[in-house]
Amino acid sequence: MKIARSENAKRFAAVLFVAFVIACGGKTPNLADTAVLRFTPRVADPGSPQTVTAEAGSGQVVVRATLAAPDPCRTLDADLDHTDSELTLRVSIRPAGAGACVLVIGRFAYDAVIESVPRGRFGLRVVHTYPSTGWPTETVLTQMIEVR
Repeated sequence: MKIARSENAKRFAAVLFVAFVIACGGKTPNLADTAVLRFTPRVADPGSPQTVTAEAGSGQVVVRATLAAPDPCRTLDADLDHTDSELTLRVSIRPAGAGACVLVIGRFAYDAVIESVPRGRFGLRVVHTYPSTGWPTETVLTQMIEVR
């Protein structure tokens, strides 16, 4: 009787395992399945230099940057590209709208939080693009990060 219960428990465990594998598409969740971007433009401190920093934490990566643009009439938005081993944050600095704008260099800043990142070591690239400006696309940070 004891052996039959043990066999039934093994069969039940096998059925649960198969159901779990099927539910996960046959693989465990990875970076490409889980990473989510929360992007927040903010006002740059007057006179602040151009900087880009990245810090990995528990399940997340935080990127903070201050940058210049051709004029102050711009908006920032961002996209996240990711594979199992690399994160690429692409920030676009676009015209804010049609209208006259002062021809002076604009200063901008942002915080980008990449959430739901599994534990591990990843390559991080931050790229700034300036569509319709003549300014070149720039990779402003390339760094290996360790997420806890």
